[in-house]
Amino acid sequence: MSGETIYNEAKQVLTDFRKTLINDMVGERVKALLDARHDAMNKYKSLIESLEVKFGLLYALHRYALYIKFKGKDLGGGFHAEVKSSYVGDTSAYPLEPPYNVSQRPLPSVPIFKFTPKTTVDVLESTFEGNATSAFVVECPHDTFLETPDVSNVFSDFYLLYPQFKQRGRWSFNSPFNPDFQEFEGELLRLSRLLTYSGDSNRYLLGVNVWWEASSFNSDGVPAPQPAFIRVVGFEGLPETVKYNVTGHRVPQTDQRMYVLGVRTYTFAGFMPCAVGYSEIEGNPPVEVWRNIFKVKVEVNNELMGYTDPAVGEYDVNATTPFTVTAYPYDGYALDHWEVDDVNWGDSNPLTVDFVTKPLTVKAIFREV
Repeated sequence: MSGETIYNEAKQVLTDFRKTLINDMVGERVKALLDARHDAMNKYKSLIESLEVKFGLLYALHRYALYIKFKGKDLGGGFHAEVKSSYVGDTSAYPLEPPYNVSQRPLPSVPIFKFTPKTTVDVLESTFEGNATSAFVVECPHDTFLETPDVSNVFSDFYLLYPQFKQRGRWSFNSPFNPDFQEFEGELLRLSRLLTYSGDSNRYLLGVNVWWEASSFNSDGVPAPQPAFIRVVGFEGLPETVKYNVTGHRVPQTDQRMYVLGVRTYTFAGFMPCAVGYSEIEGNPPVEVWRNIFKVKVEVNNELMGYTDPAVGEYDVNATTPFTVTAYPYDGYALDHWEVDDVNWGDSNPLTVDFVTKPLTVKAIFREV
């Protein structure tokens, strides 16, 4: 008789014993219960319900004990069965790695999970990324883009912009609003999102440039600190109804002026244009100080129909860099099309996503020939 059978039989014996005991106690004392005062009945009911069978696992592996407890105390030794079994399968020598506090011995292999805590810098970057993403979004009428919007209301669709990289440096700009100020410096943050316009199925790299803690300089080199400069990225192929929502201010994507955020005079604080363009200073290019990394997941609709290179799985890709994947259908099958975040990207093979600007899922859809 196997150990499992012994265990199950012992369990059933104790379970039946509990039922019999409870039935006898209740059956013989029905009148007593009916005649007793209410508080006595509740106490008696509580005693009956606290009689239970416990199934416990002892410290030794594969050694099980069954016993009866009443109000948390043993009623007796009960019935004890020792289950013996053998393992058939892959084993590994445990402990896996030194130092070996005990002698290694073969044990069934189990998955090993390792957790690497985030550093303080990682936590700060994550917090910064979340705040920046929520402050800069694309706002447009419904169905302007093929991608599923992050948020929608009765009027518009909203797409989050993702931080791509940071640069620190100095730039020159043309400021007809204040010609005396010709240069500025600060930390540039680029936020972007690659979206497919439903009108022509072309993809556009929308984005916002933000210079944090910037300062503008006049011809004498005197600085004027500014909280932030902002300039949006626009395209002629997109309608003016596509706007950027920048910290609550709507800026049409066709508006290529630079804005200063939080300008303060004696009585005014707000969001106003400050320049018509900017450029790098020759011989003094900005220095990149951070670049985001996004997860790209590769999938296929049916692994019996074909495979991909790189293989199905997740990959870390630097922000705004390309990602290429090739589909290899098996005999009798063909690549029907690619889907990137559920949007049909056609049947080009290999497929290249020119700019990875957010976490993506790239899926090869195979079909029978």
